[in-house]
Amino acid sequence: MLSADYTIYSPLKVDDMDSPIADTVPHTSGLGFVNGAFMKYGKGRIVVFADGAAFTAQLEGIKSKKRGMNNLTAKNNAQFLLNIIHWLDGILESEKW
Repeated sequence: MLSADYTIYSPLKVDDMDSPIADTVPHTSGLGFVNGAFMKYGKGRIVVFADGAAFTAQLEGIKSKKRGMNNLTAKNNAQFLLNIIHWLDGILESEKW
């Protein structure tokens, strides 16, 4: 569950996502929103996330701006994804990823 530290943006066009994002782009607090969920279902397990970008390694634009797992501020994303995979395959039983 997200805290008030998160802001959810609703851009109307691609140009609205320039960095830094302008205050004119529609947005709301992330407080109380859920970005992902997991559960056991029957004999299986399910994990669902609102956005898969954190689980990809991307380079954007001519200057190859780092996104997803490539972003230096996202250094825990690869381990987080590995933990999810191991929870799904049963290697990791703890639900404290």
